Amino acid sequence: MKKALSSILAVIMLVALLIPAAATETSPEIDLYTPAADGDLLYTVNFTGDSMYEPGRSVFADADVEVTLDQLDTGKVTLKGLTDKAQGRWGAEVKGLPLNEKTAYTLYYTVTRSSTINEKDPALGIAVDDVFGFYGYSYNTRFLEKGKTLAGHSTIKYVDSGIAAEGDTYSTGESVQHYALEVNGQKVTMKLFVMDNTGAWVLADETKEGEVLVFYTDNIGVFFYVYYINMAVTISDVTIHKGMNISKEKLLDVVETDPPATTKTPKTEAPVTTSAPGTDAPTEAGDVTTAAPVVTTAAPAREEGGCKSFAAPSAIVFAIAAGAIMIGKKKRR
Repeated sequence: MKKALSSILAVIMLVALLIPAAATETSPEIDLYTPAADGDLLYTVNFTGDSMYEPGRSVFADADVEVTLDQLDTGKVTLKGLTDKAQGRWGAEVKGLPLNEKTAYTLYYTVTRSSTINEKDPALGIAVDDVFGFYGYSYNTRFLEKGKTLAGHSTIKYVDSGIAAEGDTYSTGESVQHYALEVNGQKVTMKLFVMDNTGAWVLADETKEGEVLVFYTDNIGVFFYVYYINMAVTISDVTIHKGMNISKEKLLDVVETDPPATTKTPKTEAPVTTSAPGTDAPTEAGDVTTAAPVVTTAAPAREEGGCKSFAAPSAIVFAIAAGAIMIGKKKRR
């Protein structure tokens, strides 16, 4: 009898140890977006990695990137391509910040470039889902889809567009620039702003609804893209805020309704249809320069900066316990 009781107690203790592990595995990611107010700082990027952001080589990369972390500032990183004219991609999603039809964000970036290569300073691409974002030098920018110019857009050269962008060197020297990217998850659109030499945000370009069909990550991301070899670019002070804080655009209310009641209809044969022939993806727009719509706003002040219930597998527990009792009875005989 004592042996049977010992077996039962051992089984119960084993199940008690397994239950917390099962709860951990089924716990959802924390949601930092919903309880926040528009304009709130949601996350300050830590390039050394933490529980929310774990940067590394992208699945779309075809080359490695040299990553140099700042020993004194976890919010600063320097990237350099190791293969010339290749897609060196690095970054990650930010957990707890969903990117969907109910969310919108403003991301701020500081980019520092230094060049001694004639009039060509280092280029850098920044994406929100490792596919869509923007790319350029200190003197121009363009929307990007992976490694190509986004269809319907072209290169915006600041000086030709009436944008007195800070750090627009177009020559040898150091350039420090500030960018802001508004992301509308509902319309799947983006607005790109650059700071001018007066400290105001200027709209450089924006996408229209339908140009980007879907964002490729479940959460907002901080991804980078370098193309040329040995051209170091430093990124720092990357913050993510709730809402579209510069344009003040708001998401539309999403009304969830129950589907209408349906009745059965007689079965009919569907007509035979044929699919339209596929078309190739648009080719890169090249380096055509167009004037950007200049919209200037005062720069807003930047803020510095789960567990779920579960059903225990009770049937299995009782089955194991019953088995232990039977074993104990057999031994008694």
